[in-house]
Amino acid sequence: QIYPALVERLKAIPGVTGASLAATVPFGMIHLGRSLHAPGNSRDVSAQFNIVGESYFQTLGIPILHGRSFLPVEARSGSTIGAVVLDQRAANRLWPGQDAVGRHLQISHGGATNDVQDVEVIGVTANIRDSFLGGDPSHVYVPFGREYQADMNIHLQIAAQGRDGEARLIETIRREIRAVDPALPVDRKSTRLNSSHL
Repeated sequence: QIYPALVERLKAIPGVTGASLAATVPFGMIHLGRSLHAPGNSRDVSAQFNIVGESYFQTLGIPILHGRSFLPVEARSGSTIGAVVLDQRAANRLWPGQDAVGRHLQISHGGATNDVQDVEVIGVTANIRDSFLGGDPSHVYVPFGREYQADMNIHLQIAAQGRDGEARLIETIRREIRAVDPALPVDRKSTRLNSSHL
């Protein structure tokens, strides 16, 4: 429950225009993978996998091309709603020339148990570039409430501050985090440009 409370608190800071959660960051060192299977399609699609909060796509400036983003109820902790968002590349690979919104697929977690989730596609986003290595990976996004991960990243979209204003804003962010939970560790803070659209 701390993460949603913290996001709401950070959204209220003057100068913050958007906030959300994500398991991985664009151009980061860690990427998660899943296998996607659509009924009737003999070929599985490997995709980069991200657990995201409400307003993630809006905060990072990733356009929703078809359908919609996650609703608050889907991003709430303990949600059992099996909704996912795909990028256009994943949608084209699973259902060439067709609309992916409203279709069902299975996400395989691999590993020893090879857990499989049945989910419905609720939205399709623009493709992004999120790695310096290039390539054209597909992406699948699931809501934070559906698949919890302890170590999450908070993305903030901020208005232009200038160097001094940015330093003050970072201090304000640090205070707000401590106000929510003084024991909550903050690993690091960095500023990045939005991920590039392809």
